[in-house]
Amino acid sequence: MMLLELAGIFFSIFIVFGFAAKDPRPVRFLARAVIVSASAWMAEESCILLYRFYAYHPNWNLCLDQVPLLIVVTWPIIIFSAMELTSRIRIAHPVKGLFAGAAVVASDSLFIEPISVKAGLWQWTLPGLFNVPPIGILGWFFFALLSIGVLNTKRLKGPRTIHDTLLLVIPVLGTHFLLLLSWWGAFRWINFQLPIPAIVGVGWCVSFVMIATILKKQTGRGIRKRTLLLRIPAALFFFGLLVVKATAPLPLAAYAIAFVPPYVLLMLQQYRRHAT
Repeated sequence: MMLLELAGIFFSIFIVFGFAAKDPRPVRFLARAVIVSASAWMAEESCILLYRFYAYHPNWNLCLDQVPLLIVVTWPIIIFSAMELTSRIRIAHPVKGLFAGAAVVASDSLFIEPISVKAGLWQWTLPGLFNVPPIGILGWFFFALLSIGVLNTKRLKGPRTIHDTLLLVIPVLGTHFLLLLSWWGAFRWINFQLPIPAIVGVGWCVSFVMIATILKKQTGRGIRKRTLLLRIPAALFFFGLLVVKATAPLPLAAYAIAFVPPYVLLMLQQYRRHAT
């Protein structure tokens, strides 16, 4: 486990530096990446301590109290890659782009959470989608929405330290507010184990809708090839967990594979753009 954690940490740092190298202001980018990591740690640490809805397995070695260091350093990749994937939408429609970026992060969580729980990396105390409650997916969405919102805003005035402080504070406090609002407003009363066949069916329906949308809008032509390639190792890692550690039941495998076709189509469109 220690070697796996170290490899993941160094690989995550390498990817962040790769993003920074392409940015016009690399030092500023790295500073914001550190702040996103700190903000993610504060949000997750406080959620674990306050709500006790989930916990990481004790086999994790390198932790910042309740949260593994690997998870902390991965968050900038999650946020910035989602922003790159939706950059065209954000330029044309800033509000739509904001929600599209958060939706990408939520889709990442829909893929990552069930596999990680089955593999024993962490565990929820509530039922839901393959033992992952919907409120857990919303936590990813809310944090990403607020983080991307602060990162994207062009209206902030004043010293850089003020902007950085907002990036450190707003996603944390805002995530708690939205989680409490969602929990007591809805999910406290309707939280239950979702039927697995329905989950798999809905997953594939969404996959087909995404394929149709990508074909219609030619989405892959507007995404950087680097952004798509950098997400592949993480996907392969979780599919490896599914096969090796999760002793994957057929429904979970069928659900996870539903995430593949839209991504393959994006890669094919990117390849055709460079070939023409």
